[in-house]
Amino acid sequence: MSRAFGVNLRFKKTNQIENSKLGTATGGRLEKHPTESMRVQATANVESSQCKKLAAAAMDTNKSVCTLNPSYNVFLGGSCGGRTSPTTWRKEVAIPLLTENHITFFNPQVDTWTHDLIYKENKAKENSDWLLFMLETITRGIVSLVEVAYLVGAGKSVVFVLQQERVTGDLCIKEDQVSPLERDDIIDSQNLLGSIIAKHNRCQYFSVLENGLHHLVDEVSKSSSSLVQSSNGNSYTSKGEKKILNDFLQKISSVFTRPHKHNTEQTQRKRRPAKLNINSPIHRYSLGLITSDTHCGMHQNASDRLSSLGLGPANNRDTSSIYTAHGSDGSVTDSLMQCSVILVVIPSNSTACSAMCKAAYLLSRHKNIVMCIQDLKADSVDNGNTLLTQAAVADFNRARAYLRDMAAENNVTVCDTASQALDVASQRVQKCSFRTIPEV
Repeated sequence: MSRAFGVNLRFKKTNQIENSKLGTATGGRLEKHPTESMRVQATANVESSQCKKLAAAAMDTNKSVCTLNPSYNVFLGGSCGGRTSPTTWRKEVAIPLLTENHITFFNPQVDTWTHDLIYKENKAKENSDWLLFMLETITRGIVSLVEVAYLVGAGKSVVFVLQQERVTGDLCIKEDQVSPLERDDIIDSQNLLGSIIAKHNRCQYFSVLENGLHHLVDEVSKSSSSLVQSSNGNSYTSKGEKKILNDFLQKISSVFTRPHKHNTEQTQRKRRPAKLNINSPIHRYSLGLITSDTHCGMHQNASDRLSSLGLGPANNRDTSSIYTAHGSDGSVTDSLMQCSVILVVIPSNSTACSAMCKAAYLLSRHKNIVMCIQDLKADSVDNGNTLLTQAAVADFNRARAYLRDMAAENNVTVCDTASQALDVASQRVQKCSFRTIPEV
């Protein structure tokens, strides 16, 4: 017997012994890849300990949510009020009704708001089935308006409650005064959201909080009834238990149905992030411009910049290739979706609430956006004709902070100055090939 043949024979016998042992451990089934099988088994054993923790948390009915992987039925967004006059609609109306119906919720209201809370709130929104936003008349609600626009655009399930008095701009903030300029901007933003929400079936608009809450209770109940699970003949009928148990069972399922590494096609399909199913529009305009009405010079600046790049009248393109988003009806966002590149300028001399709402709505829907977001200065609003209070400036700048975070989440370029943003947008316009469609 040759030396090479003897080595192969010993390897073969050793392999048979290992396969025999593995076959005994797996109920007599021999695996082609024992190392891979043992790795998967070891991974399952490690993660099974996590599942046991999830099971213990799931069976603890005193907990409204599983602390290892918190999820909620409803996110309670909207008006929070100031430090001296906080809103009470959550404590007095929403929380008692949701608790009575065993519906889990996240309450973002705090005594003092800090910038680091944005991350915590975003995680809670991601893990909530429904997003409730209630706007009362005792707050401006600028952040909530921007948030609602963004979440609706991202395809989330949103219930928007706007007190009837706010429709006409009747804001009664105890420790502050609302100027006519602010009021008009807020009304335009509210009208814009009403038009946007009407186009999305997963979103609802109400003017009475109780009506919105009862709608949420009905929707959560429908969802919970489809998730009823039984284990060994034991049915869990509590709505809170249903949600916790369903999260636990999904975790268990993910452990034992994970695809192997060699199944690359299936693995890549599962890892591919979910995206909104938005039809790519035919680009009718070269550049879409979102800015405040007081920043009207931006349209001419953009036109001059495009002309200098050979995209102006010399190339049979006039200023009609630039669409400036004025107005608050739903057709504005439709026209912006027909622009190859969108330039957003939130200047320091304007409240720009309506402009921020338009930009927030499009952040997850349009793939080519360039932004300039400047903090508001109290002494430079409306060419100095309107002075804003310190609380007002803080409200509008807080909304700008949220908009910056939304832009970062969607990998959108944010420049310090309008000129820099226009340069970047113009370069992108130059790289794009445009197709003009005639007016219908």
